[in-house]
Amino acid sequence: HQPYRDEMGEIVGVMVIVQDVTETVLARKKIEESEKKFQAAITAVEGIIWTNNSIGEMAGEQPGWAKLTGQQFEEYQGYGWTTAVYPDDVQPTVDAWNVAVKNKTTFEFEHRVKTKQGEWRLFSIKAVPAFDEFHSIQQWVGVHTDITEQRHAAQKNKESEERFRSLADQSPIIVYIVEPDELATMSYFNKTWLNYTGRNFDEAIGRAWDDIVHPDDLQNVFDIYVPAFQARQSYTLPAVRLKRYDGEFRWHMFKGNPRHLSNGEFNGFIGVGIDIHEQKLAEEKLAYRTALLEAHNHASVDGILLVDVKGKIISYNQRFVEIWNIPQQITDANDDAVLSYAATQLLSPEQFMGTVNYRYEYPKESIFDELIFKDGRIIERSGYSVTGEDGTFYAWSWTFRDITKQKNYENTIIESEQRFRTLAQTLPQLVWMTDENGAYEYASNQWMDYSGLDPNEADTWGKLVHPLDMESLMQVWANSLQTGKTYHAEARLKNKAGAYRWHLVQGEPIKNDKGSIIKWIGAFTDIENLKEEQKQKDDFLSMASHELKTPVTTIKAYGQIIERILEEKGDVQTLGMVKKMSKQVGRLTTLIADLLDITKMQKGGLIRNETVFNLDDLVRDIMDDMQKTVGTHQIINNLNTDISISGDKDKLGQVLNNLISNATKYSPGADKIIVNTKMVEDGVQLCVQDFGIGISTELQRRVFEQFYRVTGDNQSTFQGMGIGLYICAEIIKREGGKIWVESVAGEGSVFYVWLPVGDK
Repeated sequence: HQPYRDEMGEIVGVMVIVQDVTETVLARKKIEESEKKFQAAITAVEGIIWTNNSIGEMAGEQPGWAKLTGQQFEEYQGYGWTTAVYPDDVQPTVDAWNVAVKNKTTFEFEHRVKTKQGEWRLFSIKAVPAFDEFHSIQQWVGVHTDITEQRHAAQKNKESEERFRSLADQSPIIVYIVEPDELATMSYFNKTWLNYTGRNFDEAIGRAWDDIVHPDDLQNVFDIYVPAFQARQSYTLPAVRLKRYDGEFRWHMFKGNPRHLSNGEFNGFIGVGIDIHEQKLAEEKLAYRTALLEAHNHASVDGILLVDVKGKIISYNQRFVEIWNIPQQITDANDDAVLSYAATQLLSPEQFMGTVNYRYEYPKESIFDELIFKDGRIIERSGYSVTGEDGTFYAWSWTFRDITKQKNYENTIIESEQRFRTLAQTLPQLVWMTDENGAYEYASNQWMDYSGLDPNEADTWGKLVHPLDMESLMQVWANSLQTGKTYHAEARLKNKAGAYRWHLVQGEPIKNDKGSIIKWIGAFTDIENLKEEQKQKDDFLSMASHELKTPVTTIKAYGQIIERILEEKGDVQTLGMVKKMSKQVGRLTTLIADLLDITKMQKGGLIRNETVFNLDDLVRDIMDDMQKTVGTHQIINNLNTDISISGDKDKLGQVLNNLISNATKYSPGADKIIVNTKMVEDGVQLCVQDFGIGISTELQRRVFEQFYRVTGDNQSTFQGMGIGLYICAEIIKREGGKIWVESVAGEGSVFYVWLPVGDK
């Protein structure tokens, strides 16, 4: 409203201007409502809310952050907040934050923050950009959530679960976990269960009882289990026949107790199964047990004699008569006649009779000795008292076993040991032998001649092995002791003159007839000259690769120029030949690059450029590029991670390119390649599967060796120098990962790459 005046300045009216401000008022109300909602969200969120400006710097008052860290306004402004972050976490946090700011993407991270009380706490961080209508960032809104206790609890749960599974896997009885359902669906089995049923974990998981329990026992199982499930109470299955891996059913007793979560919620059952098959059979056969025992005595390879407290013979088996060659008329006479006749067959009858008399004087003592017969036989004699549960002595049991062959075998072993030591002393290698646990037992004279060290001294290895080789050598040795695999390594050993020479270290396990390792025998072979030859070869490859690189590059450039000239002239025939030449030049360029990579790897000069990138995106891009040039196969992707990892993106791309190229090359009769990714343990696993010629089991471990190519009628038709997979293995090794192959000859191969996610 405004007064309206005439020429004399007198008010003659009022001018009214009306302006529609509806949108302005509504916008202001929306802002006020939004601010109220934002403040309500801050109150509701269990965490510290903060805001950053559009370029990612902390600006303005941040009461939540100040309350958490005790920092003042001027301390946390800009990037000052990083002084409250754990030193080791600062740079990773800033790097990840800068990436999110640059890409305008949600920021998610974890780091440790020092609280106002001086305590380091672990927080998860999530920040999202707030955009205007022009997709420009107005500010960043983030929240710090304390996950210290959550992480501790998760770690404790993980450790508890690991301890449980470790103990369960070591248990000789069946251990299993049942899900909380009436079908008694199983979600965990220990090794005893898996070994018994002959299934692996993936085959067994989720399977109920109906395919492993004898059909006649199944209803009884559920008659007991279902009420226990409904009442959340323990249950006992006293006798259930369980199918073994070979199809045989054996009697078991099962017991289960309810499991509960930390909040008290019922979570199924944990149970154990005990094999009571023999006990059950014993109960069923109790009626004829005496006859069975008698039959066993007569079928035994040992002679068995049972006498009472006065030395009177109660019973004996046929083998006893055969060992002692006792005529029937003697055994039918009396006990003294049997003893007297037995003594006449021994070299030391007085010792024999003395032991017998001592036994009758002290009947409850056991005896073990050997009897030497005049005919050269050696019989092992064992004596045990037969006592009741109350300790009452009833009889004495004697067993006699012919161990003549065993003794002769032991003598043969001693002679073999002597021959081994004689041979070891004549070989130029440093021969050694340890027990099954790796403890020193023997070293040849060449050991002392080379090193001047007594192998019995303390820290012999530390004095002999080059310091730079010690850790890797011990790791390989520890792995061989644990797995029983052949010990194979290289190390520099110091001689008496103080000079180090390269040696090949090899060790083989010696096993008994049961497959258990009883000794390790190995040797150190001097390979210093071979190492020098290898160095000369590597130097030549390096020089040749560098010298070839420039002329090949020039040839490639001239070839491209000639192609353009021929295209302009329309000379199709010549152009085709030039393109074939260019293709071969391209192959030569790749070969030279691979040779350069090898020499760089061996000299430690291969540069690693680490970045953070999405693995699935990298795999997808390479597959798309390769599909354009591969017309014989369909490259199928099955990518399931969508996770960012830290590593050398170009080098990992080189690995994938090589694996897919090999898959197409070695599967000429197939029409597809499958590439997939998935999370495995604390990392991501990449698989490239083909359906080609495959690799035999004995050759699989060598495909990653330098210059190694699988040989054979089929493989000889494929070009290559055997360096691609070697380079792949070295790249993955530098990334802290693993690479391996699983294959069946004639059916195809699957190459696996596992890379860690997080700290390497």
